[in-house]
Amino acid sequence: AHHFDETVRLPREFEIVAENTTTLQAVVSKDRRITCTQYHPELPYDYIGKLMQHWAPNYTSIFTEDDFLNLLAGLKKKEKEEKCFRKIEFRNWLEFVRKETEDS
Repeated sequence: AHHFDETVRLPREFEIVAENTTTLQAVVSKDRRITCTQYHPELPYDYIGKLMQHWAPNYTSIFTEDDFLNLLAGLKKKEKEEKCFRKIEFRNWLEFVRKETEDS
């Protein structure tokens, strides 16, 4: 990826609120009123694909050219199929942050 960062250990005051089989996706610290995400829920998949094309040299060392092109095509397809879901996901995340702010 083009960020090259990864969470390997959390401070004790942080709690995992979203993860998948690969990595942490979101953590919070209620004491410090901090919310962190490992990805950009506000960015459409096709926009992410354009960023990946810009950073193509970083990916071509990991993927074959065909695999990279298939990945980009898959992102375009996901954007069409999951647009509504991603809006709901982002809305839910904003609602969580709003509630955390109000409760503090």
